[in-house]
Amino acid sequence: MRHVDRVERFVLVSFALVLSACAKVHCFHVDSQTLCAGDEVRLRWAARGLVRLEASPEHPVAGAKRSNGEERVALDRTTLFTLAARSPFRRDFREIEVVVAPPAEGYGEAATCDAEQRQISTHFTLRDTVSAGPRIELLRNELDRPLVVDKDGHSVRLAAGEESPSLRGAPVTGAWTLTSPLAPEETCDEALESIGEYLQITVDMGCGS
Repeated sequence: MRHVDRVERFVLVSFALVLSACAKVHCFHVDSQTLCAGDEVRLRWAARGLVRLEASPEHPVAGAKRSNGEERVALDRTTLFTLAARSPFRRDFREIEVVVAPPAEGYGEAATCDAEQRQISTHFTLRDTVSAGPRIELLRNELDRPLVVDKDGHSVRLAAGEESPSLRGAPVTGAWTLTSPLAPEETCDEALESIGEYLQITVDMGCGS
């Protein structure tokens, strides 16, 4: 029995050592995924094993890292960051792409319908994924229905397919509300189906003041 107990303890200890040696990326975050050329982004991570940060295209920040850490880096072009953790038994990784000065991006959320007000609408705030740098150049309604855009107290009405420079120069970050009225005789279900239940606005962006 003592021999069996020793064998069992050895197996348990060996299994625990293997588990402790396994590599794992616990978290990998950036504070903004959309920014202007020259803006800084903060990378934060927690991992176990031999940790290395990779960047494509190449960036000086790449290299071996501590298991837990953070760094601020300035970017002049869209970059894919990969945080990899290695051990003799495993490799784990996570990837995040940071987009620099995108020409256009669609923003929105799932919409809800108010049958009494006869409109569909959605609300969202851009803060965690976009830096303070990008500015609105043009708003484009690519839906086949009219759209009212409210942002930080300013309102713009867009017909289907219409463009507007009304908010040019305003930051992309902030609170947005998108509303679209129901057509005569149109039901909530029909309105939501017409947009795939997702109401959004396309924003042409720039990085001017």
